[in-house]
This record gives sequence, C-alpha cells and structure tokens, in this order.
Amino acid sequence: MEALLDEADALVAANPNGEPPRPDFAIPEEHSGIDPLERMECKEGIKGRGWFVKQPIAAGTVLMVDKPLAMVMDWQDTGGENDFDDNAIDDEEEQVGGSIINDLLLLELLNGIQADASLWTDKLSNLYPRDVETAATLSAWVCRDDALFVAIESAIQEIESIHADI
Repeated sequence: MEALLDEADALVAANPNGEPPRPDFAIPEEHSGIDPLERMECKEGIKGRGWFVKQPIAAGTVLMVDKPLAMVMDWQDTGGENDFDDNAIDDEEEQVGGSIINDLLLLELLNGIQADASLWTDKLSNLYPRDVETAATLSAWVCRDDALFVAIESAIQEIESIHADI
C-alpha cells in the first residue's frame, strides 16, 4: 500500500501549479489475486444484500480489492467547503450549498454507463435497493447546481436513447 501512496504523491508533485491528472494506478500485486468469494459470501439481509465472511478471520485481513467504478477528485469539488458533518447518518443532515461531490460522482457513473452498458446491467443494478417499493422509501436526491443538473439529465436521456434495452 505504501508504494501506491508514493505513486499518488509523485503524481501530485509532478503538477505543482495545476490540477493533477486523474490517477489510474494498477492494483498492487500483493492484492491482485484476491478472490472475495474464497472468504466471503453475498447474502440477502433485512436492509438488502451484503457481504459476510464464511469463517472467522484475523483482524486486518484484506477481503476485496478493486478499482473504483467512478471517482471524483477533491480539486473537482467547486461547491465550496464541505458544509456537512462527516459523521452524519444520512444525506438529510447535509447543509444546503455544500459539496457537489455526490453530483459529480453520479455524472461520472452516467458517463460510464453511456460508454459501457454492462456497468449498469452487471454491477450497479445489483446494488441495494433493487425494487421500486424500497427505492420509494429513500430520501429524495436534489442536485443544487443547475449546470450539473442539466448535464445529469442530458446523460440520462443519452443513455435512454443509446441503451433502450436497459
């Protein structure tokens, strides 16, 4: 892990006067062969699907390593200071006018789905919640940035026109 952190530091140091490029590091070799299904199983629970270990494991055991489906860098968050409590239980506790990271992350995912429908069909659609009734109980999401809202709506419409089958 130290090698990965060193690569990240080098990437930032190489661009002292501007935004560093988005990282695309390889998964460290010591973690590349980890199969989560060897030690864990996916089960349905009261609050949705979750990963559970099959047998007792030692503290600090690496169970799963993968690259993110999407990411947003700190320097992309132009919404001002994070005006929310990092320990907040849900998004309703966030204050208006704060970070736009969630909005940017959604846009990244939508752009990824446009390029590759399997991101939705094989990955995101398997996350909780998976039915309309459960989804209807969740708090509404609101995009407070007009330009981002337009970009998100445009991406959704593009997905609907390209991938009508999903």
